[in-house]
Amino acid sequence: MSPRRNARICSEVKELFQSVQGLLMKVLLLDRENQQALLGRGLVPLRHLATAAVQQPQYVANVYKRHTPG
Repeated sequence: MSPRRNARICSEVKELFQSVQGLLMKVLLLDRENQQALLGRGLVPLRHLATAAVQQPQYVANVYKRHTPG
């Protein structure tokens, strides 16, 4: 594979990963909002609540920071 083609493919893959990451964050935010709305209406039993790790807003960002090289 030529270096130019390889660079183009890497760029496309990077864009796809960024899109997927953005969509995943939107899904997680919507899920959290839905959970909070259900909880506010008393529709979620306490035993069904997420773990403490999920309740921390910066948890996922901190995990990424810990596992990102340099």
